[in-house]
Amino acid sequence: MIELKNIDLSKVTDDEQLRKLFEEFDELVTIITDNDLEDNSFEHFTEETFDLFQVCIGIAEKKYKKSAEYVMSQYPKHLSKIKDRPRVKEDIK
Repeated sequence: MIELKNIDLSKVTDDEQLRKLFEEFDELVTIITDNDLEDNSFEHFTEETFDLFQVCIGIAEKKYKKSAEYVMSQYPKHLSKIKDRPRVKEDIK
């Protein structure tokens, strides 16, 4: 189980946060497509995945005034949404 955390974004503008979202997304895609010239490893993939999560947590906090804890509380809704999808490989409880 992971625990998401808010970070101090008091000096970060909405535009900077949006640019960061695109930057982290691009970095993740670069790794997934084996185009990172230095490191396409799983470890780098997970690092960039969590960076992307962190940006989204920041957006939730700044735009929606929702904490990381609140975002985590919504996870069961996500599980419910994907539960009946045929592409899910294992049972979700």
